[in-house]
Parts: sequence; structure tokens; C-alpha cells
Amino acid sequence: MGEFADHYAREWLLWHRSGVTDTRVCDMAALAIAVTYCHYHPDYLPGCKPDWMAKIFHLDTPDAAIHGGIPDYFATTLAALRALRPTISEQVGASGAEGFDELLQLALPIERILVLGGDHRLAVDANTLLNGYGCRPFPRPEAITFSSSTATSISKYAYDLVEKRRQQFISEAAKNGLHGAASVLAQEVRVGIFRLLNIGANVADVVITASGTDSFLIAQGLARLIAGGAITTLIVGVEESGSGVKLALQERHFADDTALSRTVHKGQPLSAENSRERQVDIPVRDAAGNEVQLRVLDGRVRELVAANVEAGNYVVVHAMNHSKLGYSGPSQALLLELKRSFGSRVCIVVDACQMRLDREEIIKYLEHQMIVIITGSKYFTGPPFCGAILIPEQVVQEVKNNGAKLDIGFNSYCAREDFPPRLKAILRGRCQHFNLGSLFRWIAAIAEMERYYEIPPLVRSRAVAQFCGHIEDILQAAPFLELHYQSSCRNTRLVLEPGELSGRRMIFPFFLYRVHDGIRELCSEKQVQQIYALLNQDCSRYFPYRNAREYRLLAQLCHIGQPVPALHHSGIATAVLRISAGARIFSESFCRETGNIVDTLIEDEFWQIGVVLGKIELLLNAMSPDISLPVTR
Repeated sequence: MGEFADHYAREWLLWHRSGVTDTRVCDMAALAIAVTYCHYHPDYLPGCKPDWMAKIFHLDTPDAAIHGGIPDYFATTLAALRALRPTISEQVGASGAEGFDELLQLALPIERILVLGGDHRLAVDANTLLNGYGCRPFPRPEAITFSSSTATSISKYAYDLVEKRRQQFISEAAKNGLHGAASVLAQEVRVGIFRLLNIGANVADVVITASGTDSFLIAQGLARLIAGGAITTLIVGVEESGSGVKLALQERHFADDTALSRTVHKGQPLSAENSRERQVDIPVRDAAGNEVQLRVLDGRVRELVAANVEAGNYVVVHAMNHSKLGYSGPSQALLLELKRSFGSRVCIVVDACQMRLDREEIIKYLEHQMIVIITGSKYFTGPPFCGAILIPEQVVQEVKNNGAKLDIGFNSYCAREDFPPRLKAILRGRCQHFNLGSLFRWIAAIAEMERYYEIPPLVRSRAVAQFCGHIEDILQAAPFLELHYQSSCRNTRLVLEPGELSGRRMIFPFFLYRVHDGIRELCSEKQVQQIYALLNQDCSRYFPYRNAREYRLLAQLCHIGQPVPALHHSGIATAVLRISAGARIFSESFCRETGNIVDTLIEDEFWQIGVVLGKIELLLNAMSPDISLPVTR
């Protein structure tokens, strides 16, 4: 109880010092935040369950402390809260510019704020405290992490910075109103993105989105506003993009819930009139699972664009810049050619969600009027679910001057403050004012971007190249895996002039093998999924171990990229796991005093890869063909 009371008191003082002078609001906010914090940190009060709080504070359920308003609280509850409060005179009815209920929307710890404004993929399992991506909304330093191709738990650095911003936000909301504070925060995010990507004024504007998949849906809606006719959508590499992208590009709901907590029906179109337009998938792998050569892909895209423009269709091309397995295409040269040849009849959207490209490349896309979809949650290791659409200036003007509005179905995904002032008019009817979770996730991502770009460019480039080469060497030496690509990352060139990130393989997918009765067998997709799940949990209680090393390996939490279905060159359908280079590897190995990467810190990252592989090998040896490995959630 003592620790709970301390946490409660700190929050109470924070709210009171922020200008919330109504003591009841401070009481309820502090209780809600302390209770929610304990939900996310069960070890905070060892041996205690949240139910005890309901009894002490006379609540129907613990959730009542989170969702209740002043009329919902019993007098006995308020009396119990007064007993915890610092000695101060009672003040009622002077809470500042906003009403009680509006201010109490902020009565949430960072752990809760970071999962707001997303769909079911951000839901945290009550037992593991992990979401569907295998990470959590507060620091997880005990886990080894090479999962930036999927998602990453927030770092201690970003968490502390976001916590400071939360405290500042409460003060701003108390003084200037919640909507005003949210507008300031949204503009802070937009300015931060452009500053760190070196995007100058009058080059582009930005729409903030809850996730990469939300970005595809909204980008398709923007393209429709300027199409002026039937649309043909060409999607390059959809099989190596997000699972909901195909539905999103049909302007259909891609899940049964949305970022703004609305229940919908997966697969249902946002607008019936847009549900039958042509969509063409252009795979980036052949029937044998090999990468399609870039010149072949370019030829296919060129042919399809020309034919559809000639038929009178408006063409939207979704290009891939670094897929979840490391593929990029069509070439930048072809994209530039398409804009020169077909101009306003073609809209090009670049999927740069992995953010494994140089800032100069992003600017070049924008200067040639291509929309770019980015995230802060892949390479830059911000919390999952922070997406953005970079819209070139000319496209912004076209959308603005068109006068058309997005279908009202987009209100399930878009908040008004997600859009820059010039584009807010395209939202139809009443929509949610802001998405607080999305904004704070971007604050964390911007913090990661900022400390990465503090590293001198030459140091960054050299460190990335050397690290990626070393990852490949380590993986090639492991007899129980096989890389899912043929050319070495030291020889692969995705562009003519590889830069710091552009043109480099940074995601390393691999197949798994197990030895059974002396025969080396390729693991099935189910077995790969089991290995992935067990890597991210303590397995020491599941399997026998022969020595301390094996115990430590089994107990170690290892979070890597989620399994991706893949076809082996032998024709067997299975899945690959992924180890990836992420920005945090370099920013946490950088020494500001010397201006260089610290050798011992980067070598520790290599050691951690060895630990991941050691645990995989132990799990493979424990696997038998007729017995499934235990997996807990």
C-alpha cells in the first residue's frame, strides 16, 4: 500500500501544480493513473491483485477508477481519496479552462496512452503484458531485441522523454484546454518529422496516421479525391507488405475494429461505390520463391501503367521500398519515367514503412510528386503504430482545390488533428478531434530519430555497413539455418549508389532446419511459429537443461521479427524468421564525447545475436516431429 500511495501522491501533486485546482479532479486523476499503472506492472505490488483497490476505494470494479466521472463516485470513495491527499484546503469547481470529464481523459499513465488510438493489434495480454507484436508499452531491457522489421518495445530513453511530455501536456490542457493542447502536440509531431527528415518548407505536408495500414487506406482515399474517374490500383509486393494492406487499398475495413475504437466488419467497403474498381497485384517473387529481377519487374509495371492510362483509367502505383523481407521495386528510375510520361494520370505511392532509406531519397520522391508512406516504428524502433503520409506540395494543392471530401467511413480512422490545417476541410461531418495515443507514439519515435541522427553521417554509414555484414557472417556460420536470399549483402545493390541506408540489406530472413534420425529437415511453418513464440518467453521450465549455459539460454527473452510465410527453393511452403538492424543498435552504442561508436557496445550486439541463435538451436534440438513445443500466452 505504501508504494501505491507514493505513486498516487506524485500524480496528485503533478495535477495540482499543473493548474488543476479542483481537488476532486486531482483525487480521481491520481487514483485512475495509479490503478492503471498497477494493471501494467503487476510486480509493482507483489502478491496483490487490482481487486483490492476496488474494495479499499469502494468501487464496483477496478475499472471504475479508470472510466468514472465525478457523479459516479461514492462519497466514501472521495473520503478515502482525501485521506491519501497532501494536506491542502478543499477547493471545488475551479478546474481551469476545461470541464471535469474532459480533463479526466488525461488520467492515464504513459503505458495506457501508448496503446490508445490503435486497433486490436495493440491490445496487451493480461498475463504476458505483450501485444500481438510481442512487445509492451513500457521498457523491456531484459529482452534481447532484433525485431525492428516488425515492432519494438519502447526504450527507456524514449519512455522517460514521453513521460516528461505527458506532464507538460497535462499542464497545457489545464491552462489552454484539451483541444488546444492536442493541436500544439500534433503540430510538434509534424514539425519534428520534417525537421529530422530534412524536408524543407513548401516541399510537402504530412498526415499523421495510427499505423502503416491506416496510411494505405487514407492514401488511397486521397488519390480518389484527385482521380476524377475510374481507378486502377497496381500493388507491387503486397505479399511482403502488411497483412491488411490489400483490403485497405480496396478502401475496405481491414479488421473488425479501427484506430478510433469503432466496431466495423472486416472486408466491408467504406463506400459501396468504390468497392468494384480494378486492383492488380504484382508479385515480387516467381513461382519458385525467387526474387523477380528488377528489370523484369520494371517492364511489367511499365506495361500495365501504359495500358491502363490508354484505357482512360487513373492509375495508382504502390511501389515497395524495402519490404518485410528486404525487397525493393520498381526502380526509382522507372518511377521517375512514369511521372514524366504520364504526369497527372498516374499517382505513385511509395511504401517506405520500413524507413530503410536515406533522407535524400525521400525528398527526391516528394520533389517528383510521389506520396511517401513512412513509420517511426520499424527501423527507428519507436512504439508500434505510428504512421504518417508525406504528401507532395502539388498533391496537397490538388486535393485542396478539388473541393471533394473523404467518405464519412474514414472518420473511423482519421482524427481532425491528424491532418494539416490546409487539409482538414476534406474530413466529412463530425469526427474525433485528436488521437492522443498516435501523437505520443510519434513523440517517442521522434526521440529515437533525433538521437540516431545525432551520430555523424560518416560514422552512421560505416557502422551500418559493418554491422549488417557481420550479421550475415554470423547467420551463414549457423548450420541449422539457411538465408532466404542468394546474394551477399556486401554485393547486393538495390540502387546504383548505395547510401547510408538505401541499397543495403538490413533485414535478414532465414529458414530453420532440425536434425531428426540423422536427417536434416526443413522446419514447417507451424514449427517456425512455435520457435518464434518460445524465443520471446522464459522456456527454462519447459525443457531439461544439462548445464548453466543451457539454462540461461532457455530463460533468455529474445524478440526477433515475426514469421513470414515463404516458399523454399525446394518447393516446400514454410516460413522464415528475421533478424534486423535497427537504429537503436547504433544510437545506444554511440559515445557523444568521442564522436564514435564504442567497440565494446557494438560487439555486445553481436554477442546478443549469438545468444538468439543459441536459444534457437536448443529449441530445435528439443523439437520432435510428433510433439508440439509448449507455447504459453
